[in-house]
Formats: sequence, structure tokens, C-alpha cells
Amino acid sequence: MLGISKGSRVAVTGATGFIGRHVTEALIHAGYRPVALARSPDAAGQSLPPGTMVRYADILEPRSLADSLSGVAAAVHVAGFVSVQAADKAALGQVNVEGMRNMLAASRDAGLARLLVMSSTSAVGALPADRPAGALDEQASFNLANAGVPYVTAKRAGHEMALEARRHGDPVITLSPTFVLGPGDSLRNGMELLDLVRRNRMPLRLGGGVNPIDVRDVAAATVAALLCPSPEDHYILAGRENIALAALVARIAHQCGARPPWLKIPYQLALAAAALAETISPHGTLTTAGVRLSRYYWYFKADRARRDLGLETRPLDITLRDTLDWLQAQPAPTSLPRQEPS
Repeated sequence: MLGISKGSRVAVTGATGFIGRHVTEALIHAGYRPVALARSPDAAGQSLPPGTMVRYADILEPRSLADSLSGVAAAVHVAGFVSVQAADKAALGQVNVEGMRNMLAASRDAGLARLLVMSSTSAVGALPADRPAGALDEQASFNLANAGVPYVTAKRAGHEMALEARRHGDPVITLSPTFVLGPGDSLRNGMELLDLVRRNRMPLRLGGGVNPIDVRDVAAATVAALLCPSPEDHYILAGRENIALAALVARIAHQCGARPPWLKIPYQLALAAAALAETISPHGTLTTAGVRLSRYYWYFKADRARRDLGLETRPLDITLRDTLDWLQAQPAPTSLPRQEPS
């Protein structure tokens, strides 16, 4: 499997999203010619960097994908849907499972030399206890099949499809970033946590733990995966720090002069409160799936990506500072925008 030459056209699904925009910019800076595949090409063209070609495609419409990949050497499939809200269960399956199936088939039919699939470490597994020394790698056994979180179930299904395609000879590389932070996150991803903390609206002290990584480092590793001459089938993209969420919130609060939350309630009480909240506000912040995820420690290591892709990750405090500075410069919204399937 040879690397993709610079100057080649590289299609990007989800190019208008948080990670997708950074990947598109990184491709341009590396000398590639990105082709953004979007359901609304005119609107996408206004938000993407100059030099980006835009074509119509919908990952739920196989024919549109086939047409959009003409003349393309490789693709980066970033499009997905992140939600912990019960009302989004059907959309999670459509975008993250059916969309993956369609993209794999279209790439195969188009004869692409390489397809990079942006998965997630939620499809890899998690630790039940705060043990950074036990950080997971690509060989980890998935242990969240019974977690009761539709998002995790859908991401795992798509993840397995990508790995299976590689086993059958397709040039597919799966990338699994951890907790992605950074400037430009205008949706509801990691930015929501920072925004709540800086505005002193984080009501409770959180359990669990995460491994933060800067979106700019994810984008750089994605470009490196195009160039890698002999890539593995799967790379975890992780930062250097595995950190308890309570400690991360305290670091964010320290940087922006906010008050970290001190109140922590028992897990079963939090689950009951979330169930009640979902009946009152189906699209609210407090959800049963979110509470279930907060039990886990999402600790990972990226030795393979550092070896093969030259993954370099900036210090967490720099990522937090840059993200907070970006947030501070944005107009104050009345509420955070809701992510739509992309």
C-alpha cells in the first residue's frame, strides 16, 4: 500500500465539521487538493478555506457518493454524528453505520488508493477505574457492548466495518482520536465542557477520566496517514495526558478564573435525575447516556501512531488556552448549537 502523492485530489466527508475543517486545512498546507463532499455545496464553499473544491454528496445516498469520487485518489471519511440524547438513536445508526457502509462501498467501487476512516476511541473500549498505567491501545478488547449508549454501539459497528474491509484487502486505515479539543469547535463537542466551566455553569463535579488531544494534532496525523508507505490497519490518536475529568475541569477553571464545581452526587441518583430530565427536555444537556459514559476512564496510548505517523501532541495547557481564547472571541450565544448529522 503506497502513500498518496502530494498534489493528489483527496475527498473529505464532514469537511464543514470541527475535525473536518482542520483536516481540510492541513491537506491544503501539505500540498494536497481537497475535495469537500457536502449536502449543501454553496454553504460549504463559504465556510471552507480557499482552494477547496466542493462537490455534492450525501453519505446516505450511495449514487451521490459514487459520482463525487470521480478523479479522486484517496478520501478521508470524517462525517459522523455525535449525540448522547435518546431521541437521536435512529440518526446515530443511519449516519455512523449506514453512512460507513456506503462510504466503504463507494471507495471500493471508485478504486481509491486509500480511505482514511475517522472513528473514535469510544469504539475501542474504556477502563472501569482510574488506572492511567492500564491505558488502552489498538489491541484492547471492546468492553462496552452492554454500556447502554446508542452512540457507542453505532460507532463500534462502523468501526468494525472499516477493520473488516481492511482484512478483506481494501486500503482502509482507521483513525481513533480521543477527546478532541481545540479552537473552531462551534458545535457541541469538547467545547461544551469548556464553555460551561468558564461561565460557571458546570453544576456537578464529574467522575471518569479522558485523554485530551488537540484537533490540530489530529489533522496533522491524518495527513501523515496518507503519506505512510506501510500503514497498520488502526491507529489511536491520543494526547500525552490521561486525566480525571474533575482534574481537567479544575485546570480549565484555573485558566479562565472560574470556580470548579464541588458537588458530586452518587451515580444511581445522577442516573435517575437524568432519566427525569430526558422526559422533560429530550434535547437537554443531562442525559442517561451521558451519565453512563461518565463512569468510565477513557485512557489511551498512541505508541503506534507516534512510531508510524510521527504523531506529536502539544501540551494540554496550550490546547486549553487556545480553545478558551477562541471561545472568548465568539459572540455569546443564547444556547449552544445542536449538532445535526453530517
